[in-house]
Amino acid sequence: MLSCPKLTDEESMTIKGFVFNFEIITLDFSIAEIDGLLRSKYKIKLPDAIITATTIYYNSHLFNFQSHRF
Repeated sequence: MLSCPKLTDEESMTIKGFVFNFEIITLDFSIAEIDGLLRSKYKIKLPDAIITATTIYYNSHLFNFQSHRF
């Protein structure tokens, strides 16, 4: 998002403030194991499986704006 050439300084600061609140989650063996089960059962692509596996592992909610993928 920050690479957009028409991004204003205000928009850039808004994005940085939003991203600053993100939590970095390490992809560990437990998540990878769930990922493998999802990929073999549902034949989904690796990025989608990682996102879904992480959501399952942390017993969290997944908000997705691409409904055709999940």
